[in-house]
Amino acid sequence: MDNKRYGFLDIAKAIGIFLVVWGHANPPYGVVKLIYAFHMPLFFFVSGYLFSFSKHPTAREFISVRARQLLLPYIFLNIISYLFWLLISRNFGIDNAADVPVYKPLIGMIYGNGMDDYLHHCVPLWFLTCLFVVEVLFYLLFKNLKQKVLLLIVFALLAYADHYFGIVRLPWGTNIALTAIVFYSAGHIAKDLLNKVLASNKLMLIVFAAILFGVMGVIALRNGVPDMNARVYNNYTLFIIGAFCGTFALLSLSKFIELSIRNISYIQFISVNTLAILGFHKMLGEVVKGVLVFAFKVPATVFAGSVVYSFALSVAEMICMVPLILFINAYCPIILGKRTKKANQPAHA
Repeated sequence: MDNKRYGFLDIAKAIGIFLVVWGHANPPYGVVKLIYAFHMPLFFFVSGYLFSFSKHPTAREFISVRARQLLLPYIFLNIISYLFWLLISRNFGIDNAADVPVYKPLIGMIYGNGMDDYLHHCVPLWFLTCLFVVEVLFYLLFKNLKQKVLLLIVFALLAYADHYFGIVRLPWGTNIALTAIVFYSAGHIAKDLLNKVLASNKLMLIVFAAILFGVMGVIALRNGVPDMNARVYNNYTLFIIGAFCGTFALLSLSKFIELSIRNISYIQFISVNTLAILGFHKMLGEVVKGVLVFAFKVPATVFAGSVVYSFALSVAEMICMVPLILFINAYCPIILGKRTKKANQPAHA
């Protein structure tokens, strides 16, 4: 991955992972439409932007590195979240009514299928195997290719066909990867052009963000809730356009924020630990809700469909995540695929 520091990407990733957390906190349907319109494409796009062929001279070395950074956390996070579900979630709270056999998530871990309760214990982990497939495909197919845009279009057509005609869910999110690689390769190919656009003054950045968010909002209201994990895009063309509009809008806004504030170290902390947040926020969300419901007698129904309560719950999850992240980075960084115990170094992927 590219070792150069990009503050605006740290900001975009921090906002993006908060949207992931908020989207899983049962906000109103309108909020879900807006979040799901672009939040996962954003992460694939940013990963492609940061990728560098020059840093990984051989496929073997690249696959080995990314297996450690993605598949090792996938294994550890699956084990931890499965045990949490088996011992706690399955016996207390809302999930104790779910009729999910104990063996089904184990099958899902191996197959990498986030649908139909196969990753019931932690659905967001579908992203890790899918990103691994995307990056391996991109490295093998794009490395020595001059017509990268042409292959991007080919993948877009394959994804379009899979959306309408695909029946079987392939392992490790390979079907999803056909769509995800469109955003990943676009991030890599459009890097220089994007940098030129983001070199605009703050006024223009805000104008870009406002216009693109507006377009995305109109598309989101018309196209419903897309779900990459479920391979549900509704109108596929509208999904692609809306996802790119939302991604570019957030990147423009993030660049504006970078130019407007001096210290983004706390944002970088969130950015570098997005993997931990992805893997643990569902568990922490259940703990936070459990404390509020059982200890403070807050009705469980207040969280459903409320902007205020779902947002507040998401903020609480992010705050509770800090000590957990510090502990993991200090004592067991291997869970997150890290070799060192350095917790606060900005991420580059």
